[in-house]
Amino acid sequence: MLNMQTTELLITMLTFLLAYLVSVTISGAFRAWVAEKMGDETGALLGFTSLNPLIHIDFMGLLFLFMFFFGWGRHVPINHFTIEDPYRRLKIAAAYFSDTVIHFLSALIGIIALIVVVGPQMLLVAQHMIRYRQAMSHYFLVTQFPSLSSLALTLSFIVIAFIYLNVILGVLTLIMNACSVGMIVIMDKSNSYQEANQYLIVLIPMLLIFFFSEPLRMIAIKVIAEAGFGISRAVGLV
Repeated sequence: MLNMQTTELLITMLTFLLAYLVSVTISGAFRAWVAEKMGDETGALLGFTSLNPLIHIDFMGLLFLFMFFFGWGRHVPINHFTIEDPYRRLKIAAAYFSDTVIHFLSALIGIIALIVVVGPQMLLVAQHMIRYRQAMSHYFLVTQFPSLSSLALTLSFIVIAFIYLNVILGVLTLIMNACSVGMIVIMDKSNSYQEANQYLIVLIPMLLIFFFSEPLRMIAIKVIAEAGFGISRAVGLV
């Protein structure tokens, strides 16, 4: 017979798995689709425009999900050499940052959904859970909203996990894509940087993630939460 702690862990793992599958499928397919529209068919030819979750699962990312409740999907490659003028740099930026945009947009939609379905009072609880990993549990949500139905609590927990993952992935892809686009611009101006690029493209993002990912995550949570509430109020949903 399962004890309460084991049951809670299983619920959390299943919730995060569902949120992970939806998150990486949407972001991967969108990135491949945008890149194709910008002139690079690499991702599309590899099948990444598909909405089949199995195509977008990264097994190392999935392993991290079960271990740390954070994971990533398969990398959608972009060959920027196939993207041509006019507005080449703008097209490259659009292709690279497309997954960042969809992650933050997904988190925003999740916030609005919570406000509409449960109410504005859910916003503060969701922010607390997203900020502090130790509060990310179905049981914690039950203690905060004991009058909610089991279905409403379950759906709310799934949406909160979805927001949590998308905020983290949005911040990480923002840093990595900014570095990638920056390196491309530098290489376009001078070929002398190409040899150093293979080292810088790894080192610089790692340093930026180490020092800035957590502050950026906190800022993103605050901005997305306020934007979600503002939009909900502006259109009369609250």
